[in-house]
Amino acid sequence: MPASEILSLAVEVLSWVGLGLGVPLAVAALIARLVDAGREEVEVVVVHPQHGEPILRWFAGDELHERAVEPGELDEVADHEDAIGYASGDDLRFHRRGPATRVLTTVAIVLLAVGTASLVASVVLMFTA
Repeated sequence: MPASEILSLAVEVLSWVGLGLGVPLAVAALIARLVDAGREEVEVVVVHPQHGEPILRWFAGDELHERAVEPGELDEVADHEDAIGYASGDDLRFHRRGPATRVLTTVAIVLLAVGTASLVASVVLMFTA
């Protein structure tokens, strides 16, 4: 089997896998972004008590909300008096999109890029062979 046929087969498989998995994941990422879009940007005040962990306070929906700083957030608010957060009622986070949405979007983009590049390479190989 010549090398051009092996390359053509590999590129064909990559295009099918990349586009076949990338399109459904892109749809899932779009749905996750739509579900995740109900957050408003809020200013978060960081209260540093003399004893204990910092406390976060913010206004959302005309109500004052408060919660303790979670362990993963200590780096983001440790030395600050205020920060920008994204709230949906009592739920607060410091990134606009959730981790699942970011992972879905990234994987979908990578797979679509590989699938598209492989499709272009497959067409080029078809006309050069």
